[in-house]
Amino acid sequence: MVKSFKYSKPWMITILITLILVVLVIFEVKIPILHFLEMKSIDLRFRIRGTVKAGGDVVIAAIDDPSIDAIGRWPWPRNYVTALINILHQSGCRSIGVDLLFSEAERNMELGKLQKLAETYTNMGLLNDNPMTQAFFSELIDAVQTSNNDANLALMMKQSQNTILAMAFQKEAAVENKNSPPALRLVNYKAFTQKMDPLSFSNCLSPQGDLAKFAAHLGFVNVKHDDDGSIRKAMAISRTKHAKLDLFVNLFTSLPIRAVQQFAGEKDQDIIISKGSLKIGAYDIPIDQQGLFYINYYGPNYTIPYYSFVDVLSGAVPPETFKDKIVFIGGAATGLGDHWPNPFVGNYLGVETQAVIADNILTGRFIQRPAWLKYADAGRILLLGVIMLLLLTYLPIIWAVVVASILILIDLINTQYLFNNYHLVILFVYPLAEILLVGFGVFLQRFLSQGHEKRILKDAFQQYLNPSVVKRILKNPQALKLGGDKKQLSILFSDIRGFTSISEGMEPDALVEFMNKYLTVMTDIIFKNNGTLDKYIGDAMMALYGAPESLRNHTAYACRSALMMIEELYRIRNEWVSKGLPFISIGIGINTGEVVVGNMGSEKRFDYTAMGDHVNLASRLEGMSKMYGVKIVVSEFTRDLVKEQFTFRELDLVRVKGRVKPVKIYELLDKDYFTGGKYTFIESFQRGLQAFRNQQWEEAIAFFKQTNTLKKDDKPSALFIDRCHNFKKTRLPENWNGVYIAVNK
Repeated sequence: MVKSFKYSKPWMITILITLILVVLVIFEVKIPILHFLEMKSIDLRFRIRGTVKAGGDVVIAAIDDPSIDAIGRWPWPRNYVTALINILHQSGCRSIGVDLLFSEAERNMELGKLQKLAETYTNMGLLNDNPMTQAFFSELIDAVQTSNNDANLALMMKQSQNTILAMAFQKEAAVENKNSPPALRLVNYKAFTQKMDPLSFSNCLSPQGDLAKFAAHLGFVNVKHDDDGSIRKAMAISRTKHAKLDLFVNLFTSLPIRAVQQFAGEKDQDIIISKGSLKIGAYDIPIDQQGLFYINYYGPNYTIPYYSFVDVLSGAVPPETFKDKIVFIGGAATGLGDHWPNPFVGNYLGVETQAVIADNILTGRFIQRPAWLKYADAGRILLLGVIMLLLLTYLPIIWAVVVASILILIDLINTQYLFNNYHLVILFVYPLAEILLVGFGVFLQRFLSQGHEKRILKDAFQQYLNPSVVKRILKNPQALKLGGDKKQLSILFSDIRGFTSISEGMEPDALVEFMNKYLTVMTDIIFKNNGTLDKYIGDAMMALYGAPESLRNHTAYACRSALMMIEELYRIRNEWVSKGLPFISIGIGINTGEVVVGNMGSEKRFDYTAMGDHVNLASRLEGMSKMYGVKIVVSEFTRDLVKEQFTFRELDLVRVKGRVKPVKIYELLDKDYFTGGKYTFIESFQRGLQAFRNQQWEEAIAFFKQTNTLKKDDKPSALFIDRCHNFKKTRLPENWNGVYIAVNK
């Protein structure tokens, strides 16, 4: 699968992703993660829009903390609700929605005692024609009637004719309620059932007895939670099914819709429900196939006008406040009532949710997603797919990312504009997912295919080139052209001493095998120290430090490589000798300076290498290591850059062939096995050099002999002793400065 994807074309990936998303959008297939993010994006749109003012025709009488403090612990006797409904009715309130469940009779101990007393009084035959007895019994009956809060509440609702009570549907089969609520019978019931599929329930908690009988309407308070617990859509309608026949027989509307129905003065038969619409007189609610519609939240808690229950009872709130209003009564105290997340807060009051829904209906400010909008979204996705294909085809990746980011920003602004001004919910996450998936898919395809091609190229080139050179070529194919740049590098040359005689004594196959072992060991050390192998020259090697990739402290890496090459040769040489391989020694030369580095050669064949005077000097220094009898020779340019990091001994001042100006050369020293790590022979040799340059031959010879004593068989000391003896017999020119002229390469 990966292999086939690797060889896919960008346009194939773009078309595939685009078509998949278009199908998902048109057929409304919900991918959990995308649907979840889309819902969260709607919440974000609310927060970006900010708080808006409610219509003003809906208010809340809240059972809040001050009311609990004043009246006492909840639940209160229902006579308080009766008193509030009476006040609201007298104030000219048009609709009262009670977001409280009265599914059981009130537990009233005083009423039970009075009823028991009246029953006992009658059963004992105490009731007679005595006026005092009649008066007592009348007072007793009045007390029973006054204490019957449920009966009084039912009577108050009968008088007001505008109170809507709450009921709640439940799915649990064990729940039974004999107070079945009246169903909403619709004129176009048959057409409705064929086109819509509202949420259904098997059981119901409805107000008991006369409360249900004398309520103007009953409305359910159920809500539909999304997977994250938020409530984004309101349930306009629901239905129940016949338990035995398993048929859906009754339709019901919610508490806010019933409150609006009462507000508008419409009857049940005036409510028309059809596909995509629920009409209550002049009010038209856009509903989907399940009878749901988006809630247009106005902000956090208390954006709907809010009055404390106890303030209304006490008269602190003017009665005219509620004239021609819809008033919702519900819990708002701490720990009382429902609290659900909304886009603004995590504990939005349940009663305010009901109030906001009613206000949405009255003002017509619905958040909508019409059926046709899915086709518009599908068209956007197709258009974005075409744009992404063009971007990824004709622009470099970085510019494609920039333009795609601008597209995302434009789409976000457009999405928010339509939400704020037209209350439309267009998809944002699905188009965003297309841009990201197409971009990632094409990038991954290019990475896999180009990575595969690069690995093939890399495997081939690494047989001939240093990995760093291959890396540079793969990173920048334009580097595969003739040309060079000036750059300061450190150049290392190494060579096997006496290789000609060694090669003459070995069979060709054995010689090749031996050289492969030797060159492998030395090359690994160069690579380990971030060097670039420039070339093999027979038994010699040339390495660059600081190219093609820039390298800080490249001089130190070159010196460290040289010391490791000598040390490693010591380690493995005895093993080689024990296997019959020749005993070898090597000489190394290092120089640092500005050279021209790049691809040199012909148009058809070229090498990455360095050229210049400093390259030649490095080569000469390697040759001088044999003449001076030392392992590693470096120039003053190299030594001056790392003199604090390594130990050096000045060897001579020489003028090499092809160079006019003399240069000081130094021996790079490894471990001092002769003077216990104190390198005391350096000082005596340096004093010998000074005496030599002052033509103090005998004094110079003495210092060189002292050096030879400290460091056994010191070849540089022996060389200068011979020079001193020769110069004693020679008349030197007056401008002689001790410079040695190297006539050989």
